[in-house]
Amino acid sequence: MINLLPPTYKEEIDYGRKNHRTLSWATTVAFGILSLLVVTFVGKVTIQSAKGQAVTQKTALEEQMKQVSLSDVEKKYTSFIDTTNNVKKIYSQEVLYSRLIRKLATLLPKDAKITNISLTDKDRALNLNFNNTEDGLGPVILVNLQNQGEQIANRSQALLSSNVFELPIGYTFGDDQTPVIKISVDPKLKQLEYYIQIGESDKQRESLASFKNALKNGGELSYELVKKSIKDSKLELESTPSDTPHFTGYTIDTNNRSVDFTFSANNFNDVSNVLKLFSDDPNMAFIETYVFEDKDYMFNGHCTNKDKKKTCEIVCKDASPDCGEDRKICKPLDNKGCSYIIRGYYDELYTSASITETTPKEKASCRSSLGQPCTHKVKAKYNQLFDKVDINKTSACSTDTAGVKKCPVDIRAQFSTSAKFYLLNTGITL
Repeated sequence: MINLLPPTYKEEIDYGRKNHRTLSWATTVAFGILSLLVVTFVGKVTIQSAKGQAVTQKTALEEQMKQVSLSDVEKKYTSFIDTTNNVKKIYSQEVLYSRLIRKLATLLPKDAKITNISLTDKDRALNLNFNNTEDGLGPVILVNLQNQGEQIANRSQALLSSNVFELPIGYTFGDDQTPVIKISVDPKLKQLEYYIQIGESDKQRESLASFKNALKNGGELSYELVKKSIKDSKLELESTPSDTPHFTGYTIDTNNRSVDFTFSANNFNDVSNVLKLFSDDPNMAFIETYVFEDKDYMFNGHCTNKDKKKTCEIVCKDASPDCGEDRKICKPLDNKGCSYIIRGYYDELYTSASITETTPKEKASCRSSLGQPCTHKVKAKYNQLFDKVDINKTSACSTDTAGVKKCPVDIRAQFSTSAKFYLLNTGITL
């Protein structure tokens, strides 16, 4: 195309185009600068605002720190942790009232009659309600529950003086110059201390060995107490009559405070007939006893003798061809070919004990203060069932229509942290 426009006009057009481009660039640059200024201003305002808030928060925090000391926070935290642990302990354990009632029976005077036992909601404590047949027993009950060491001392004296051990205890003289058994009780240390005299006869040495074994733990004590009854009934002999069970041994579970006595017999009833040896003896430490079939013997291939001969078979109780394990029983193929267990839950007399030979100085002290020489000293620790016992209420006595006198007393007793025999861990974890 041929441009016929005059040169002057063409120059004006070129300059117009250049001016337009220059104006566009200038406008863009100006807009960018303005935007940058706006952003800078907004950022500065925001920073200043944040800084002001930080200063305000710092001031408020400093005021709070002045009002609440670190020690207060630590105390609150410790209290929270202790409360959590106590709740965990309470909900992970279950009170076995059947054992607890039997334990209380050893601590109460004969005229005290329990009518109700309830566990409090807030702590490890019991509310005990009594309808006693004699007036004024409230303070007596309180003292008995608080001074458990005296009860254990009396029990120790009875056991050593009985035909179970027959070991003479050191004594002192009363006001009327009669011999009085001497057992020292330290309620703060929860400890008993007493001296015994061991002669040179075989019987005395056997009694000492039996007593040493009994001091190992409550399970061994329970065995030693029932051992004589087992021997007198000839249950340990292989040559007993067919209907008499044969005692084969015992095992102890110190966690659950139980002893399993194993017997070989022909049937459940034969073993049940000897259960009274464990429950009726006044010297027994058992608070519960019952008999059951030895499932381990039945189902784990143990029903064979030393010659690998099968001694029993497992059959259904109702003679049906098939049944669950809970319905199966042991059928003897040999004389006394089945195994049964008598389990006894025991009351822990001592938690730990030691017996040592007396030193020459202690021998001399025994002669002068106890009136007789002594060959061995016994130190025994015990658990206190209740740490704190209070009488909540004592009411006037009344007589019912049957002529029975009732003297109501309400007592609150808080369990000791070491009182474990009546508790069973349920396996709950929080």
